[in-house]
Amino acid sequence: MKKGLSLIAAGLLSVTWLGHAEAATYTRYEAHTPGGQKALASMRKAMTVLKERGCKDPISWYYQGAMHWTPDVSSGTNLEQNPLCPSYTKSTPALSTGWDNCASHNPTGANSDIQFLPWHRMYLIYFENIIREVSGDPSFALPYWNYGSNYVMPTQFQASDGGSLYEKSRRITLNAGNPIDPSAQATISEDLKQLSQVHDYKTFNDQLNFGLHGFMHDYIGGQDGTFNPIYNAVIDKDIDPDCIGCGLMAEVPSAGFDPIFWLHHSNIDRLWQNFITANPANNVTLAQLESVQWPYDFFKIEKTATDYTSELVTLSMPEVLTDISSIDYQYDQPKFKAAAKAKAALLQESVLVSTEPKVEAKHNAPAKLHIGIPTTLKALVSEPDKARVILELTASYKESSKGRYEVFIGLPANIAPTSKEAKEHYFVGAISFFVNDPQVKGGTHTFRYDITDELAAAKIDPKSFDISIVKTYGPEKGVVTIDKATLQTLK
Repeated sequence: MKKGLSLIAAGLLSVTWLGHAEAATYTRYEAHTPGGQKALASMRKAMTVLKERGCKDPISWYYQGAMHWTPDVSSGTNLEQNPLCPSYTKSTPALSTGWDNCASHNPTGANSDIQFLPWHRMYLIYFENIIREVSGDPSFALPYWNYGSNYVMPTQFQASDGGSLYEKSRRITLNAGNPIDPSAQATISEDLKQLSQVHDYKTFNDQLNFGLHGFMHDYIGGQDGTFNPIYNAVIDKDIDPDCIGCGLMAEVPSAGFDPIFWLHHSNIDRLWQNFITANPANNVTLAQLESVQWPYDFFKIEKTATDYTSELVTLSMPEVLTDISSIDYQYDQPKFKAAAKAKAALLQESVLVSTEPKVEAKHNAPAKLHIGIPTTLKALVSEPDKARVILELTASYKESSKGRYEVFIGLPANIAPTSKEAKEHYFVGAISFFVNDPQVKGGTHTFRYDITDELAAAKIDPKSFDISIVKTYGPEKGVVTIDKATLQTLK
């Protein structure tokens, strides 16, 4: 094992400043382009090999998926007779090095969500190297699926292909080659618009994580009643009766085992990269990474004359910051742009008002709360390049975490939250819990929204406004409680 070995020292990355993508060694292509199709051919070839290797081999498909997370063997899963990994059972639940390691799904202890984007970036980079070695394609870089403009899942993942990238445990329509449905297309568009208005890493990381990222996990894995091979069970009956999407991607412990996971997260990484380009002074800081220490354990592999060797690499927080800021790849279509660039680092937060409303949002019963502030809203949004207004909502659930709740500010009573006008002028983000909670113990999270642009455009009282939380997706069961609302400036 090599402790404290960064990717640069390991020889997996070259020194390339994030703002100079032209110096990159590799290009990650959109999956539907010729470059993306070539990369998918190499990925399909390598995944065939990885799926044939045993689950305790760090190079294998199973091991790499398990590094994201694995099912809780005590939560009713049928893992006593697991055909994919016989050594991982209720009677022998010991995990291998690096398993259950995703930084944004820690079920106990300190909240580690600040590590969401950095950890997944490193996860993809090391997996990318494995595919490069096993496929024999020295130019391979992970393609991405831009589901914001290409609504059909790439053919290599569909049932008609049936190869190593196909997974039955997904939404039926996607596997059949049908496009993302119009309602989901609208949701994707809404979330992308809001992300374009965010200028600090903390808010961007959180809003991407619990907005578009979690929504697409649930949508892709949205086939009820399907057999989930990682749980070795039909999840909606045996594990989660309220499941709205029970395929591999819709459950945290099985998401990393679906090959489409890598294209989804490559797209998430692309959005982050474009955020950095637009806001170079506001990327993640070492202080933020060190605020919650998290293990970064990955495997570097090399090809030998007869097989492959793997070596554990453990990164410190300074090494993580170096590596995520020195990537050796670029994206082919960096079209994501911020509406207005922040000229300086936005790190100083000042609370204006905080309240504990304890209101519930549920199916057909939106929550509403009123915010009054000791200054005028016009003064807060007069210099958007120098100061932003951040709304934080602390929400909790008890019965079910499934579903999406959309947040609006200043929404007039005569405008329906589902209308185009509501989404264009009053929508600020979503509340969702794509979390690791197989026993539905409940949980709490604080969601962040940059509402500067909406406040500047809204025709509302200059010293107060209403917040509406509307459930727009998911089962009828399930309640989210808004425990706390905080309005603050970020300078």
